[in-house]
Amino acid sequence: MRAPRNLLLLPALLYSITYTQGAANMVVDCCLQTSPKRIPSNVVTRYEVQTPEKGCRVKAVVFFTTHTPSLKLCAPLGNPWVVKLMKRLDNKKKDLVKKERTDRKQKKPPQHQQRE
Repeated sequence: MRAPRNLLLLPALLYSITYTQGAANMVVDCCLQTSPKRIPSNVVTRYEVQTPEKGCRVKAVVFFTTHTPSLKLCAPLGNPWVVKLMKRLDNKKKDLVKKERTDRKQKKPPQHQQRE
């Protein structure tokens, strides 16, 4: 008994549909344009750099706000105020890491000294 040709093509068709849908899911939510307006540092928590290598056409910095849910604000990559804001966020992150390390060291239980 021979299987109809259509049944043989069905798995290949399903695979190709699943594959293309999976690839579509990997596409990031890209900024289509950037705004030259300055973003206040007190409203952003972090940033990501958007580049063509990540699947986006526009080179930009995406800032995430403190709002719930977080808003994404797109700024021009390389703009002086953008670079300054990125450095400020990087420094905040470094300071947090240092603080966590210091807190961990202080929370260590005292080691018992052996008596002679």
